[in-house]
This record gives sequence, structure tokens and C-alpha cells, in this order.
Amino acid sequence: MALESVIKVWNMQQYIYCSIRGLLNILSKIPPEWIKLTGGRQIMEHSITNYNANLATGGTDFVSAMRVKFRYLLLVACTFMLLVSSGVEARPHISDTLAKGSQWNLNVDGATGILKLLGGHGEITDDGGWKMEMDVEWDGRPGKLHATADDSNGLQQVSMELSHANTMPVKCTGYIALRSDKMMAGTSRNGVARGAWYATLVPDTAVVPFPAVLVPVKPDTKDPKPSTRLPSGPQIKAGVTPFSPNSKEKVKFTARAKGPAKVFAVTIYVNGKMAKSCPNSSCTYVGGPYSPGKLNWSVSAKDHNNQSSNTGKKILKITAAKAPERTQTGKCRITGKATGSGKDKASLFTVFLSKGGSVQKTSRFNSSGNYSFSKLVAGTYNVSLDSKADLAISPQPRNRTVTCGNSGTKSGQNFEFR
Repeated sequence: MALESVIKVWNMQQYIYCSIRGLLNILSKIPPEWIKLTGGRQIMEHSITNYNANLATGGTDFVSAMRVKFRYLLLVACTFMLLVSSGVEARPHISDTLAKGSQWNLNVDGATGILKLLGGHGEITDDGGWKMEMDVEWDGRPGKLHATADDSNGLQQVSMELSHANTMPVKCTGYIALRSDKMMAGTSRNGVARGAWYATLVPDTAVVPFPAVLVPVKPDTKDPKPSTRLPSGPQIKAGVTPFSPNSKEKVKFTARAKGPAKVFAVTIYVNGKMAKSCPNSSCTYVGGPYSPGKLNWSVSAKDHNNQSSNTGKKILKITAAKAPERTQTGKCRITGKATGSGKDKASLFTVFLSKGGSVQKTSRFNSSGNYSFSKLVAGTYNVSLDSKADLAISPQPRNRTVTCGNSGTKSGQNFEFR
């Protein structure tokens, strides 16, 4: 039992020591702007020094030793909370902070580079929060960014799936700074190895924000106009899916309003006209497809205190959809048949017609053992056979090269089965 007690004490000492050292390691990677008290890290380092000195005394009383160690651990924890806490205050919506087109100086475990936010989509969650997903690039290497915010916009979480220059994947999770929308940081995981990361916004690179929390204004029976009046009505969260629609896609508009009083009406406007009005605190409207160009949309809300708010006009860019590629047709025809003692098994094979290494068409042998390809443009083609299973029968040859002219039939492209 005495040996077991000694082992427990040693394990507890190492756990506390490693926890504090790990915390300092993370703090060492955080920019100075994050540290609220300039002497914060010195206080923690002093705690480590005193803790090490206490270990060196080699006390045998388990209870008194744990009390001393707990005081140092509590000091470190309280200091850390003091460093990063900054009170509850209004902050930009997460969709404005993580704006499409913005660039961030990203440091992951010492590896630095520019993180570019390429765009994606966002939507309101069932509990009134916000979630979004974006395509990103870290020094040209593609990745994904996921972000969420709660219904009060207080907790803003970020996770990223990236890759280092050596293609090794790394996952970063963390938060946007509470007192600055230009910083975010957290922990990283590269396989089983853990580390830290932080990012700072490159100035003047945020160009296209996601739809965000909007400022209430005076009511308007038509398309609402923005106002500078202090917020008193419902707060509105609104968004569209997809975030960058084209002229052949439908657009889903979603809105949710929340305020001191119960919201009883939410209205969505598209191009200056009311698209849909909902008798509750949320509303969804699906419209389009819309013509290429700029689409104006907005949302208004009203509560039982007779207070109204609206978003003002929002701009949604509709891009022109790409025209489908036209399939070229010609007048050449390729035909052939199955021959040999095993020709009755030809129906088990698929005939492939390829050009330039790309399959253009497929065909099958009919009941008479014939196959054909028609309406082919001039060029050189490869005709080959394949089956879905390994068969004892082998067609000869395995493939044929056929050159088509502008017209005519290339017959006799036969395959012998034996």
C-alpha cells in the first residue's frame, strides 16, 4: 500500500506539472495582443518555479503536499481566465468576421502562410444560432472552414481542415477573439501530435460578408430603407442558399427574428416587392431562378410591442449559368460482329468506343451477335471489349483502332470469341 501511495503522488505531480507546462506552451504561441495583463505569463512562470521548488522539498505528507500543489494549480487557472476574459459586450457577427475574400496570417505550429476565405454558404440553426461552411486556401492548398455562433452571438467557434506543405493533414479548432474580430486561435492536431495555431486578419481584405445580424429601423409598408435609429425592435438574422447562385438555380431565403417582445410577423422582400410574409418569428421563401445581375432583397419584422425592424437592402449577385456543351455529331458509322465458337457468350461483354483516352459511347452485342456505333465525327477511335466478371472466354483481338472519315461505314470490326 505504501508503494501504491507513492505512485499515486508521483502521477498526480506529473499530471499537474504537464498540464501547466502545456498551458504555457499554448500561451507562448498566442500574439501579444491577446494578453490582457502584461505580467500574466510572468505570474504563471513564477508559479512553475515555486511549484518545482515545492517538489524538491520531497514532503511525505500526501494531504499537505496536495494542498500546496492545488494552490499553485488554482493560481495558474485563475490567471489564465483573467488573461482571456474581457466581459460581455457587443461584437461583430461571425459572418462579417469570416467574410468571403478576407485573408488571414495563419501560424500552425510554427508553419506560417496566408489563409484565403474563398466563399461558401451559411444558414440559421434551429436554436437561432448561425452555422457556415467555406472553401479556403492556405498558401494555395485547398481546405475547409466550419464556423458556428450561438443565438446570442457570444460564442464563436471555428474549425479548419488544412494540409501542410508536405501534404500532411492538420485539423485546427478554436475560437474568434472576444474583444477583437481580427484574431482567432486554438489547438491543432496533426495525427496524434497536438499543437497550437493562431490567425490575424490582413487589413482591408474582407470584401463580401455573409448575411449577418441586422440593425432595426422604423417600419415601412414597402421595401424598407435603412435607418440609424438605435436598436429597439427585433434583431434579424437572414441568409440565402446557395451563397453564390447562378441563373439556373433557385434561391432559398431564410430569416429569423428575436427581440424583447414576441415577434409575430417576418416579411421577405425581393427586388422591392413582398415575396412572402410569415405570422411568426421565422420565415423561408424559395424563389428563382433569377436573371444574371444584382438582386436586391431585404427582411422586416414586427413584435407585440409594436416595434419594427428591417435589414435594409441586401445585394445578391446572380451569375450567368454556363451553357451545356454541345455534343458534336457526324456521319461516320462503325460496325462489327462476334465470331468464333464462343460467340454465344458475346452478350456478356460491353463494347467501348474511346477517343483520345476518353470513353465516348458504349454498346452491346445484339441477339444476332452484331454491334454498331453511329453519328460519329471524323477521327481515330479505339473499340475494346470488357466484362463485369472474369470469364474463361477471351475475345481476339482485345481492341481495334478505327479511323473514321466525314461519312461512310467502317464495317468488319469483328471480335472472335474462343
